Amino acid sequence: MDNQQQLLRECHEAFSVTESARILTLYRSRDNRLSFDERLFITKEIEKVFYPVFIELRNINPSLTDWDLLLSVLSYEGFSVSVIAECFSVSNDAVRMRKSRLREKLPQEWFSLIFHTVTKMYQDQCHDCVTDKISEPDDAAIPLASENQNETVMEQNNQIKMTFGKAILKGLAGTVKFKGRASRAEFWYYTLFCFIMQIAVFSLTMLLTSGNSFIPYQYDHIVMRSWIVIAALLAISHSATSVRRIQDTDRNGWLWIATYLIPWIVFIVMFIWRIEYGVYLKNLEQSQMPDRFVMNWANVMLVIVIMMLVATIIVNTVWYCRKGTEGPNNYGPDPLFLKKDNESCK
Repeated sequence: MDNQQQLLRECHEAFSVTESARILTLYRSRDNRLSFDERLFITKEIEKVFYPVFIELRNINPSLTDWDLLLSVLSYEGFSVSVIAECFSVSNDAVRMRKSRLREKLPQEWFSLIFHTVTKMYQDQCHDCVTDKISEPDDAAIPLASENQNETVMEQNNQIKMTFGKAILKGLAGTVKFKGRASRAEFWYYTLFCFIMQIAVFSLTMLLTSGNSFIPYQYDHIVMRSWIVIAALLAISHSATSVRRIQDTDRNGWLWIATYLIPWIVFIVMFIWRIEYGVYLKNLEQSQMPDRFVMNWANVMLVIVIMMLVATIIVNTVWYCRKGTEGPNNYGPDPLFLKKDNESCK
């Protein structure tokens, strides 16, 4: 037991002065998430400093993965579940589940030392945490303690239940708002609302402009223009919600232009041109019939565009269905939580 504790202490002292310890300690004071390069740097530095511990644990249980070893080190250093989840870019629940599995993989004495389980046998043998030295002069440091003594970022907020009505109000209020984030419920509820509205307004327009309508014929163009305006506003509003939904997964929302808007524009242009060119060929006399190469080329291009359109629709649908990042990301606060001071996350 003493040898194990001594080995951990030596690695702890070496790690406490590294750049990785500083980055993780000051993580909560940052406005954005850890970058990929920072995660890679932290992982490599931990593997280097705690290499003797990794060897010892692997000798005890060869089935331990790199995931298990890194989780063990970060837990030993006292970092909270939310910080560990950020390092691995996973959810808090995934970290807790992995920890529960490590209870079965590690001997009791190692598990007690690494995860600071409070027992009479090992209570006096746990080391001082990294931020015992750092948190006093620096208010931004992370308080290090056992997992059940730390509130995660999500536990410090009140969860918002998104309803159909709230989604409609947020979608309409954000008609031209392309910044921020939108949850899955908000996006899909608002998508359903836009679909119903488009069908309803179009049906009403067709009814009012029909021959049996009580609307005078000279006002038909006004009704049609009104439908076009409403349809355009709903399209813009839904586009803004789509951009915010992509940003909720910590991706650049303007990818929507490349993966949705541009493919649809190309498809519509190609489709209209193909129809117009087909009509032009039908109106020509047999002696004036041009080379069929142009038509064949157009057909091939139209098929390619349709295949690209289907692929981009699948990609966007996957993004729309993905769970948003927990807590704040590069594009704003979590839309599913309300701060305790009752200020809405905007």
